[in-house]
Amino acid sequence: MRWRSYEVNIMPVGNKGYDLECVSPGRIPFVVEAKCSTSKGTQAPVQLDHLQGVSRADRFYVFVKHIDGALEEFVVMTNEEVQAAWVLMEKRMSTGEPYIINGGYLDWVHLTPHRERWDKLPK
Repeated sequence: MRWRSYEVNIMPVGNKGYDLECVSPGRIPFVVEAKCSTSKGTQAPVQLDHLQGVSRADRFYVFVKHIDGALEEFVVMTNEEVQAAWVLMEKRMSTGEPYIINGGYLDWVHLTPHRERWDKLPK
């Protein structure tokens, strides 16, 4: 993000809520939760309280698909968009039994429409 002229402060490991504190070129502060998927599977992890909690207008997500040592794609979403994608996730198994939800995951099919959408970040 620094090469996009944003000021970025990387948070300590284990920081709850977000990974980066940022300031846009126009001096607007915001935070970013960065998520990486190294699996060829179809889902990326997200903290459950981000999916079901109060949406924050100043929180953005950058999902990175990193497979076989190569960066496949960057996905940029708002907190509201991440919560909307969660609503679309299947909550029942093919047997009709509800999944036991102890963590949040989003299917890449809901993420890829937001590929390379850096324009969503504050200016």
